[in-house]
Amino acid sequence: RFDRVISTANKPLNFPELEAWKGGHELIVAGSVWEEDMSLLIPVINSNPDFRWIIAPHSLDLDPMIAWMASISKKVIRYSDWDKKATDAEVILIDNIGMLSSLYQFAKIAYVGGAFGKGLHNILEPVGFQIPVVFGHLRQNEKFPEAAQSKREGCGFEVSNSIEFGKVLAQLEDGDTYAESKKAATNWLDANRGASARIIKEVSKRFLS
Repeated sequence: RFDRVISTANKPLNFPELEAWKGGHELIVAGSVWEEDMSLLIPVINSNPDFRWIIAPHSLDLDPMIAWMASISKKVIRYSDWDKKATDAEVILIDNIGMLSSLYQFAKIAYVGGAFGKGLHNILEPVGFQIPVVFGHLRQNEKFPEAAQSKREGCGFEVSNSIEFGKVLAQLEDGDTYAESKKAATNWLDANRGASARIIKEVSKRFLS
């Protein structure tokens, strides 16, 4: 899994219109989010005017997106409705499949959804881009060992509510703290880089020699 996310990060899909839209703004990408995640995220989105946001829901059902758009106080638009030359939107909702794993290239910080529901989604995708990742409070830690490991490494942050998420954002706004978290993500990736080749080599040595 590490080798796969490293490969994606090395060759992400190109989205020049999103790169231009981001410009010099700080951006948070929230990936694979559910209703429970948005209940946490929307107050943070509304109270942090300096950030732009890309939100990629787990489900492409239109009704929840419309409700979220009505609750967000910033200018928000669905990607399919976005005039790619317009830069005034502050929040973009991704209403298609296939973009998310490459969108983390633009993020300063990632939020990965699912922890409050059926299960946390892939936190290694944003870590592959060497950025801090935030996720909800896990009900079953043993099922998601990478989440616990990310916290120990110093690049993962678990939050239970909007207030805790706001505190994490404030913490990561400190330049030294943010640099340490990025370095922790890099070190974690480097420690697991080439794992596939090592496993194949060990299996070959044990069973094919």
